[in-house]
Amino acid sequence: MSESKSVKGFNNRTTQIVCPKCAYVTQQQCSKLRQHNTLICPNCGTQFAPKQG
Repeated sequence: MSESKSVKGFNNRTTQIVCPKCAYVTQQQCSKLRQHNTLICPNCGTQFAPKQG
């Protein structure tokens, strides 16, 4: 497998993110998390930065 294919595969992966306020669980793309985007909880509307566990 070439290196570019493995990087593309990582970018398309998703992970579970838990809202720090209401504990709602969502699926987010790993590529978004590496860019340090602010996420908005679809349940309560809280804005938060994802943290690595």
